Amino acid sequence: MHLKDHDLKQLNRAYLASLSPEQLLNLAEKLLNDLRDARDRQNQTPQNSSRPSGSYAPWEQVPCSAAQEQTEETDEEEGTGKELAVVENNEVGQEAKAEEQKKRKSGRQPGARGFGRTEELPITGEEIHKAENCAGCNQVLGEDAPFEKQTGSYTLDIKRGELGLEVTNTLHLYGITGCVCGHWTQSEPGRCEP
Repeated sequence: MHLKDHDLKQLNRAYLASLSPEQLLNLAEKLLNDLRDARDRQNQTPQNSSRPSGSYAPWEQVPCSAAQEQTEETDEEEGTGKELAVVENNEVGQEAKAEEQKKRKSGRQPGARGFGRTEELPITGEEIHKAENCAGCNQVLGEDAPFEKQTGSYTLDIKRGELGLEVTNTLHLYGITGCVCGHWTQSEPGRCEP
């Protein structure tokens, strides 16, 4: 995907009218590529992609009752009488599950020990991650482009120092960078070039 939701929310008629024909053509090309990618993903099925067979939509799958009827028919043909034992076991199992669900809620249980960092480390460095190009007009954003931080993350590193090993705690800041065309491009953590 070339354009993120943040970028699409900013596109309107006034913004498109402010772009030059070349910038408008570049934006249209990005939108067309995004539409093609979305259509390709939408049309993927387990038969034409590497998706697992369990990823069918619920309305595309074989109904459970039809699958259950098939297994019951094969059991009746064999004459083993397994269906009675299966039904009794299922009823007992369902009752036990219902009782257990009443007792416990999902998630961390009250009184359970928590996990987390017990000591706060001082920040030794700060890195600001700005967008390089405008997602709207594709213009290069310079160092003087306005930047508003929105989120951040910490990175702990071990480096060799004068006294041996040193631990550094770097704060990485991400946010939106403004362009002269009026579009704000968002930078996100953990993203690499496509």
